[in-house]
Amino acid sequence: MKTKVVLYAILHCLITGAISAQDKSDSVYTYLEDKPVFNIIECVYLKNKKAQNECSEARFLRYLDEHKEYPEEAFKNNISGKVTAQFVINKNGKIEDIRILRGLGYGCEEDLIRILEKLNDRENPWVPGYHNKKPVSSLKTVTVKYEPMIFGRCKSGDKSFIAESGMEDVYSVDELDILPVHPDCGEDKVSFYLISKCSNTKLHQDIYSTLRYPRELMASGIGGKATAQFILTKEGEISKIKVIQSTDSALSKAVADTFENIRLKNQTWKPGIKNGREVNTMIEFDFSFAAFNSF
Repeated sequence: MKTKVVLYAILHCLITGAISAQDKSDSVYTYLEDKPVFNIIECVYLKNKKAQNECSEARFLRYLDEHKEYPEEAFKNNISGKVTAQFVINKNGKIEDIRILRGLGYGCEEDLIRILEKLNDRENPWVPGYHNKKPVSSLKTVTVKYEPMIFGRCKSGDKSFIAESGMEDVYSVDELDILPVHPDCGEDKVSFYLISKCSNTKLHQDIYSTLRYPRELMASGIGGKATAQFILTKEGEISKIKVIQSTDSALSKAVADTFENIRLKNQTWKPGIKNGREVNTMIEFDFSFAAFNSF
């Protein structure tokens, strides 16, 4: 009889979705009528709940990716992997009770906790979840990948592009002795790691501040992917921009225009170094586009 009572209690807890609660007002829910929404305008005002939830998840993961800082200890030890955290979004939209479920060490868990805690500097980082038409606290889990990438998602690229460029002394990023350095980084940076981190951040800022999602695709709720390659010349200039793969011609144009507009800023990088010489560097970037239809 006692076994049945215990089993019933467990099933009842799973059905209601309430966990670790002293009373109903303090309950933390895993099942909700309305999930919490990352509080940015483009998601909050979507009418369709499914689209709203997809937008919220995508933008939250983008926020984490853009604000994570790969720790120097992890960089020195070439650590790569995923960190999973679980936390509570309370009824006021604030983050609390952060717990690491899976970590890597070398400062990666601390960095993810830092990003999550920093969100509470905002007045309302989340629109809280609702249950029975009332705001409630809810449980959320997130996984962030940490890896020693030099330019964010930049890759060493397909070397056939090097041959097609018609240029000499062209190397992929992973072949260099010294990496290219963004114009806003360099002399005040005291280590390879910090220079790499600075260049990574600045290049991403250049891209995201310039990139424009095609209106016709956004209006239709169409996403997609594109891959672009370019050469950072030994003179420190962006050249030979080429979109080598794309799911839509409009995306190809958007990506090509992005790098062209960055090129027109006439920024001069410190070029990559190979065997003591300034050389041309090939860089490849992957882009993912997500649009959310509000109807």
